[in-house]
Amino acid sequence: MGNLARRLVPGHRMPPFETHDLHGEVFDSRALKGRKTILNFYPYAKSRVAKKEARDFEKHSEGFSKLGYEVIGVSSDKPKSVKALVAKQHLGHRMLLDPSKGVRKIFGIQPPKSPFGILSGRRKRNTFVVNESGRLEHAFYDVGGVGHVSRLRKLLENER
Repeated sequence: MGNLARRLVPGHRMPPFETHDLHGEVFDSRALKGRKTILNFYPYAKSRVAKKEARDFEKHSEGFSKLGYEVIGVSSDKPKSVKALVAKQHLGHRMLLDPSKGVRKIFGIQPPKSPFGILSGRRKRNTFVVNESGRLEHAFYDVGGVGHVSRLRKLLENER
């Protein structure tokens, strides 16, 4: 994997990180301790699949909340693109900015292997489910955006 961090697996402690949210406020991941969290990494905010996935997270937000989870999005896109996604899809969950792709790197998320993945919209999603003690319950790398959110919710409901 070169200089990328290794992929995380369930049981690993979530790596600490700091970044800014969409409103310019500093976000420190250590503040999540004691809270169950779903971190979803959006590869490209303007894509059709990202819009669909954002709508799906919003549609299932009450269900995730009832299960005790807070959903947080992470995007490496320009703030303007992320703001447009949030406004257009009426997203209620917090969005973090990762313009340097440093957060993606510490989670072991690899960049697309080919520019054709970017052009065709075939960039995959990465989602991490973190428990109250800061350990990963699930680490989903390279999943397709369509249907991922409903499958995730069913999985978490079945684990109750």
